[in-house]
Amino acid sequence: MRKLIAAIVTMILIAFPFIIWPFASERLEEWDRRVEDARSFYLACPTVTGMVTASGTETDDDGYHLLSVRFTYWVEHKGYSGEQSWYLEHIPKSESAKEDQARYTRGKEVTVYYDPTKPENAVIAPMRLSHVDILSYGELAMPTIILAVVLGGCILIWMWACRRKQVRGFSVDASMTSIERKLKD
Repeated sequence: MRKLIAAIVTMILIAFPFIIWPFASERLEEWDRRVEDARSFYLACPTVTGMVTASGTETDDDGYHLLSVRFTYWVEHKGYSGEQSWYLEHIPKSESAKEDQARYTRGKEVTVYYDPTKPENAVIAPMRLSHVDILSYGELAMPTIILAVVLGGCILIWMWACRRKQVRGFSVDASMTSIERKLKD
């Protein structure tokens, strides 16, 4: 009986992501709209000339290359500094990645797109904004949390279904019939 219950609960847990997919796909579309809105916002913002103060590439655990650029700029006689990071194409030797690395070396002038209401908010490459720049970590972590709940739930339910009963201090397989138990004793 336990294994039947475990099988049913497992099917429900496995079906869970498919049940919520319509809601999740709406959420993904919303995320895409937010990224596009942010890109459009910065492209419409005023610009000033800034200077790259530092730049460098890092490789994350998955082998993707992240270019980080620090820059300074002036708005209405007040100095600001900013930083923007984005992933280069999958292969760091691609022409686009090389161009990005060359374009954003220390001392190079860059166009800075800044928010006129909050000049400390600025970017140098609006089209490089991505979900990571716009969304909170909670929103990005949600798919991972759902997967962990599903897998953890499946493991726990099967551990419960396959556990052994304790009979007078001895461990006996719960699936044994009473005759098999008598024969074993």
